[in-house]
Amino acid sequence: MALDLLNHEEELKVAKELNYLLASKYAQEVVNRVANDVISTQLSGGHVGGGQNKSGRTSFSETLRSLNPERIIRKAIRKRFPKQGTVPRSGESVDCPEYFPLSVEGLNIQFGTGTLVDRRGVGRVAREILRELIRRQALATLDVGPACEKPIHFFPSVHWCPSDLPPRSVVMVHDVIPLLFEGIFQRSTIDEWKQRYIHSIRSADLIVTVSESSSEDISRVIGVPKEKIHVVYNGVDVLEWEEDESVDLLTPDAPYFVCIGSNDYHKNIDVVIKAMSLGDARDYHLVVVGKSPRGFSAELNSDNRGKIHPVGRLTDGQLARVLRQSQGLLFPSLYEGFGLPPLEALMLEVPCICSARPAMTELLPGMVIFCDADKPQDWAHAMQHLANTPPDAEIRSQIASRLRGQFNWERSTDLLLSVFNRLKS
Repeated sequence: MALDLLNHEEELKVAKELNYLLASKYAQEVVNRVANDVISTQLSGGHVGGGQNKSGRTSFSETLRSLNPERIIRKAIRKRFPKQGTVPRSGESVDCPEYFPLSVEGLNIQFGTGTLVDRRGVGRVAREILRELIRRQALATLDVGPACEKPIHFFPSVHWCPSDLPPRSVVMVHDVIPLLFEGIFQRSTIDEWKQRYIHSIRSADLIVTVSESSSEDISRVIGVPKEKIHVVYNGVDVLEWEEDESVDLLTPDAPYFVCIGSNDYHKNIDVVIKAMSLGDARDYHLVVVGKSPRGFSAELNSDNRGKIHPVGRLTDGQLARVLRQSQGLLFPSLYEGFGLPPLEALMLEVPCICSARPAMTELLPGMVIFCDADKPQDWAHAMQHLANTPPDAEIRSQIASRLRGQFNWERSTDLLLSVFNRLKS
């Protein structure tokens, strides 16, 4: 059910002329809006935009006329694809084509669509990549020449690969954490990796991953030659996160730190909870974002009960508010393929304390306080130090600016396309 909305010459001309005449942020916002309409239509099976032409298809021109240039279009995009996303329940079918066809910079790309409905971070990454590829397709000049005839199949997550990969397949592997910590994951998860995902990784023509540490682990644990693995850092975008003060009802009046937890043991939130009962950290509260981790209830029976505040899952705006009102983010994970939360916090100019583990040590040197993942006393001391002597505003602004230049979706897509080009011939 590929609509190919942005493939038509008339619509490409409109996008090209708009980009040339305005040369402004609005030009990109318009294309992003239409790109989002395409993605939404692929997932829902509905029509694109509000009006339709005689063929039953909304044209790019009609979409443009329906837009108000003063609106910030990308806000609507974020609302359409919120942080949590959606994922089908077991046994449910998804009205979504197997591939989304794209022609970008002379490449014939078949984008695997399964990951688009994943509610985890991999789904969000897939949607951002697809949105940027569609934007580039729309703004491309008309004389770039035909795309290569042989398609390149891209799967944004190994979890959504078919049993048998088609020719010229590129698979994104965010991490291999279950294979590194077999003792703390369910047997079913380990079996799925060993019976399905390892086969897909070994069968792929090329592998894309999100950090050098993940690249090393994929090669070492799965036995993939390093020359097949290419690092493409994720983009991180918090510029449009508008603080939502409604979440203030859930946070304490006392000074607090933030920890983003989950049900995964490797998130290691227990070291922070234990630190809260130690002398250096007794004056602070802890706001826990996300699902309450295993072992959490037991810790609440201690002296910490009144100082730990689970707030559940938050929207981007709520998370921005909670972080900016805090003393800082605590990120005690035993391992991360990329480590998105501290990058988001730093771009919001919020200081962080992180465990000295991959990939944080790779991506965040000199920007955060590092602690031993197994020593609560180190975390308690670091919390007191950060609260008493936070980095000044100029330093935080410089760090945020540097990270925005390094981790953005335009740069990520450039790197991804360079990987695709290896299979072009």
